Amino acid sequence: MKNLLIFLFICLACTSAFAKKMPTTYKVIFYNVENLFDPTDDPKTIDEEFTPEGTYKYNETRYKLHLEHTAKVLTTMLETEQPLFFGFSEIENKKVVEDLIKTGGLQNYHLGIVHQESPDARGIDVGLVYNKDLFTLISQEFLVVKSADDADFKTRDILHAKGKLKNGEIIDVFVNHWPSRREGQVESEPRRILAAGVLKAATDKILLANPNANILMMGDFNDYPTDKSIISTLGATPISEMSATSKLYNIIQKPETGAIQGSHFYNKEWGFLDQMMVSKAMVDSKKTEVMNKRAEVFFRDFMIYTNKEGVQAPNRFYAGPKFIGGYSDHFPICTSISFGK
Repeated sequence: MKNLLIFLFICLACTSAFAKKMPTTYKVIFYNVENLFDPTDDPKTIDEEFTPEGTYKYNETRYKLHLEHTAKVLTTMLETEQPLFFGFSEIENKKVVEDLIKTGGLQNYHLGIVHQESPDARGIDVGLVYNKDLFTLISQEFLVVKSADDADFKTRDILHAKGKLKNGEIIDVFVNHWPSRREGQVESEPRRILAAGVLKAATDKILLANPNANILMMGDFNDYPTDKSIISTLGATPISEMSATSKLYNIIQKPETGAIQGSHFYNKEWGFLDQMMVSKAMVDSKKTEVMNKRAEVFFRDFMIYTNKEGVQAPNRFYAGPKFIGGYSDHFPICTSISFGK
């Protein structure tokens, strides 16, 4: 009996030691939530379309459904991990984020919000939601993207939050929604290059002070990973091309199989307008590290629309002014971050 107790004690001690060494991972999610507006008219912005009397007939019932569907997607993504960060684009204001984190299973987490009204004419903003149990906010700023040639140019600010993770390390998080391609890719590209330059200046400043800084950038960049704004201006190298000289890496990866090969479907083609980039420390660190050095698109059957020809696309909330009642015209992207080994 004595020998049995000694054996059980040794097994328990080994199990406890092993458990302490196992990394704990947390989810980072970015989601373009497709015009998550409230139905109240804001006289300071052009949001009249998203009111009960507007083009979209956007009333309280549809607003609540939009919240419920967005929360359903997010909680489905959190079946095995706690959230660390949610980055959002196409939110109207702080109120919609406050309503969202009170919806469904999201209310089970201790969440904080970073948000500021941006100068965007339609009133759409970016926002960051963070897990207060895992991240302590130290500072926040909102980087303005301006054009020297066009005083009337207005777009979303770039959100920058600095804070301390549960493991004691500092991390800088940036949430982006760069200018759209509505006027055409070539015609609008200079505006996204402006945004890339603003983000690049901010990350350069951080890395100059600390070459081993943890930097996480996510957003709807309205450009693809191979476009000039991402590759040349920002200098985000694809993770598959890691080198000793690269400081920033684009970790978004296509699904290995299947018809869905991006986060966004436009003109019958999949692409990654939604991306995540990180500093070098986050792909070769031993304390705060992106698991598997990748971010990927997330989808489930309920998030997919299949047309009569069998072509799949995100199940949208609206298609033009037509109410569909789906989820979003983008799929979310996500990664997992490990806190130590």
